[in-house]
Amino acid sequence: MDLESAIVIIPPHDVQAFAAPWRERYARDGLMAHITLLYPWVPPQDVDAALPQLKAVCTRIKPIQINLNRTSVFPGGVYVLEPSPVEPVLALIAELAAAFPDYPPYGGQFGADVRPHLTLADFQDAGDVPDLDLPPAPDFHFVVDRVHVLIGSHPPAAPWVPHWVVPLGASR
Repeated sequence: MDLESAIVIIPPHDVQAFAAPWRERYARDGLMAHITLLYPWVPPQDVDAALPQLKAVCTRIKPIQINLNRTSVFPGGVYVLEPSPVEPVLALIAELAAAFPDYPPYGGQFGADVRPHLTLADFQDAGDVPDLDLPPAPDFHFVVDRVHVLIGSHPPAAPWVPHWVVPLGASR
């Protein structure tokens, strides 16, 4: 089993409660609701060695306020909540990617076209997408004042578990 690491935002409980039934049934990735910042990140055996650099970067990044208040469907049948404003999340991703240039978001698969999101449902084959009736867009507001480093495997042969929580901002 090959383990991987990721840096993510884990939203608060009300977001988790909203997303859990959808993710349980349609995401099946072994993760709680999250917004990916860097995946894949450093090999798990190197996470502890990379932590001082991650902490140094995060110290320079101020906490951000985001809203999850838009549902969207990405190509291939990926149902998501998108943050707004998106710019602070993109800036956070850019700061982390600049600090770890060997680990671009999603392995560089989307280049500069990264769309931060929280996945509710993900269908591997667009032909398998049922006619989902998404609930009205919620209106979740929260402050992102930390990032989480997770270790696990994709596909989920091993559960993704928090390894480190790193605060944002110099005052923490």
